[in-house]
Amino acid sequence: FKAFNKPDHPCRNVLKQIATDKSRLKVVRHTDNFSKLDVENGLVVILVTQQAFARKEKKPLRMFKRGGFVNFFPYPEEYDKNHRCKNIVSNLDTDNPNPIASSLSDFTPKLHSPLMIKPTLANVLRWEQPIIILDESHKMARQISYETIGDLNPRFILELSATPNEKSNMLVNVSGLKLKKEEMIKLPELYYMGSSEWETTLDKAWAKTQALDKLARKHKDQGGDYIRPILLVRVERTGADQRDKDEIHVEDARQYLIEKLGIQPEFIRIKTSKQDEIKNENLLSEQSRTRIIITHSALQEGWDCSFAYVLAMLSKITSPRAMTQMTGRILRQPYARITDIEALDKAYIYCYDKDVSESVKKVRNALEREGLGDLKDDILPSKDSDAPLVEREIKRRKPFEDEEIAVPYVLHKDGKNLRDLDYDRDILWHLPWERFEFSKKDSFQMKNGYNLTVSRVTTDIKESGITTQFSTDSVLPTESVNVDFFARGLVDADIIPNPWQAARIAQSTLDSFERREIHKDNISAQCETILNAIKNDIEDQIDEKAENIFHDKLQKNIIQCKVQTGSDPSYNFEIAKLRKIHVSEKEQVLNKETGRDIQHSLFEDVYEKDFNELEKNIARFLDNKEIVTWWHRIAARRDKEYSLQGWQRHKIYPDFLAKIIRKGKKPEILAALEAKGEHLKGNEDTEYKRKFFSLLEEVNKDNMVFRVISENDYEQDILQIRNE
Repeated sequence: FKAFNKPDHPCRNVLKQIATDKSRLKVVRHTDNFSKLDVENGLVVILVTQQAFARKEKKPLRMFKRGGFVNFFPYPEEYDKNHRCKNIVSNLDTDNPNPIASSLSDFTPKLHSPLMIKPTLANVLRWEQPIIILDESHKMARQISYETIGDLNPRFILELSATPNEKSNMLVNVSGLKLKKEEMIKLPELYYMGSSEWETTLDKAWAKTQALDKLARKHKDQGGDYIRPILLVRVERTGADQRDKDEIHVEDARQYLIEKLGIQPEFIRIKTSKQDEIKNENLLSEQSRTRIIITHSALQEGWDCSFAYVLAMLSKITSPRAMTQMTGRILRQPYARITDIEALDKAYIYCYDKDVSESVKKVRNALEREGLGDLKDDILPSKDSDAPLVEREIKRRKPFEDEEIAVPYVLHKDGKNLRDLDYDRDILWHLPWERFEFSKKDSFQMKNGYNLTVSRVTTDIKESGITTQFSTDSVLPTESVNVDFFARGLVDADIIPNPWQAARIAQSTLDSFERREIHKDNISAQCETILNAIKNDIEDQIDEKAENIFHDKLQKNIIQCKVQTGSDPSYNFEIAKLRKIHVSEKEQVLNKETGRDIQHSLFEDVYEKDFNELEKNIARFLDNKEIVTWWHRIAARRDKEYSLQGWQRHKIYPDFLAKIIRKGKKPEILAALEAKGEHLKGNEDTEYKRKFFSLLEEVNKDNMVFRVISENDYEQDILQIRNE
């Protein structure tokens, strides 16, 4: 509220631009009054908490009580006008102001029943049909919340969430890479402990927090912002009656920190559902002494402190949501900008877990659920903090150290401008969703047949979501076989982004089963099989249509893939002249099978950790002065690595870039190579990449080739490029 009312705050400046008359912008809380003139002559922004209306019992809520909004509606005695308002907006709350007149109306048909529109904020919103913006919209997933929002007659609902509800229609997705480039988030590094003692994990996490604190003070001394790194500790038990020797209790952690590590008690805070030692403390203030917060699951989405840098996981988390919440607590970058000290631009997770692969998987999945899936491969595991990954600067080899090497992105043309191809905007949005149907609905074979008639299933689509109703004689009463089950399955699998289209496809399928007199027991028993069949069929249709859209735009030069000239550096991917990578001090450099050094990689050192066996063989074959001028391994899916966007959502990250020497007098040609094992030959992903690469070559055949090379034939595949 304060931010919106500060004259120079960016949020208020944006609202002023939206307002028809900048002087008439009014920002109020839901407890404040405003007039009809405010609405007619300007922009009124009302800040409302979820608790203000999302309850079953509405009578106690101020939003539904009489307020200072009498000038929005007719006077009580203007019965005709009140009736007209009620006829226009049928869900307005009303009162009967005159019980006597009401009784007389029973004997006087021409007289309207006394009716008065209540002067409440809820009624004002219903009448004005507001635009509603829901922050943290995933918290509104309860049916009562949807019903209440829909009852306010919104003309448009905009949801903001890192984890959108499955019924939401995705409009804009801000990727992790974009947030990282905007300096808004810290990227986590993961440490796992080989020790069986949870105390070791806490030791290492506190040592990291202290090291960061020294760097933060150095940053402040050099003129930077104040930062006080905070350690979050997740334990297994918090209740006063739950302390035992088998599971780590909040008091166990506090006692160890104080008695064994010598930390002053005033630096430690407990945050549980029953014990809140933070309360209203401003954790970002220089007066705050909080250095460690011990919790189990009390740090929910509403908790926000960008000074949280280190997370010590002293409990094994089995709940994906819990892992997501805890990981999300340490991602925000203080002041939404990076510092001049790299270690302060990262977050750190210490896991009391011997299984590193499982720990990495959990943290990566947590990032994905936070809406940061494109950063998940940047998670850097290190066995323990005594032997962390170290940053190394790798230079190009001398013959190429000053060479400008540009590789084409897949770009989309908007008027005279080019930009990165965006799957949602440029492909997904253009798909003919209304035409998609389960093509096998009339021929899908059940394992067993029944001859009972299926009653019709009706679907009611409202602002509050999809509700499914069955007739009283329905033979599809179980929740597992209704429209909602199939629609939710299509949306959850990211096949159909729009739940209404998913419901239409599901309803059409069930209608077909009804006509074919398929018994509900058969549908119920095979509901997962049916859903998978629908998914596969719709996916195939989407892929076919998306490919057609991509191909058509490519032919019309709307989609382009060639090295662009011009002043905009975003048109091409330029291979850096210096790489910063994280490796263990014991990491092995890749050598040839003879033990000799690799000589023709673009960069001086390449490490075995970045290669599987097939990729090692390909690298060693490429490392021949008769075949390439240089080659480069694209080792990880990071913001500084090369990727290509096609007509499927996931991007393609070629395994190698190579400058291949061609025979005769033909100039060298740049090649993007994707390596596939023999066991993947012919699978859907491999065939998609072959088709995609083939289309790119059609528009870029003179400058670059894109090839999928196979495990058994990679030598011939590479030599073929030389001979073309």
